[in-house]
Amino acid sequence: MSAACVPHLSELSQSIQLELTTYGGHVGFISWHSLLIPMYWLEPRIIQFFLAQIKN
Repeated sequence: MSAACVPHLSELSQSIQLELTTYGGHVGFISWHSLLIPMYWLEPRIIQFFLAQIKN
C-alpha cells in the first residue's frame, strides 16, 4: 500500500489514535516473541486503553 492510503490527521475523529509501524500491521495481528512464543497485539492494547482511562 502506498502513503496515499493513509488518512491525514485532519480527516480523523479526535477519538481515533493513528499509529503507523515500519512494517505494517494491525492490532489483531500476531508477531513472534521467539520462534515458539506468539505475541498478540490486541490484548495488551486493551489493557493499555483501560489503564489510560482510569488515569484520566
